[in-house]
Amino acid sequence: MDRNGIRQPDFGCPFVSLMQLDVETFDADKTPPDLRPIPAMKPGSR
Repeated sequence: MDRNGIRQPDFGCPFVSLMQLDVETFDADKTPPDLRPIPAMKPGSR
């Protein structure tokens, strides 16, 4: 899963993703009103 969107990593060899996902992010002061009630969580696996 490639979540980098248009930024492609340079591994020094061809890079092929099975799926690309452009994840929308927001600055803390520009969070949409409908998302403000949802608490922010540290990214990563649990």
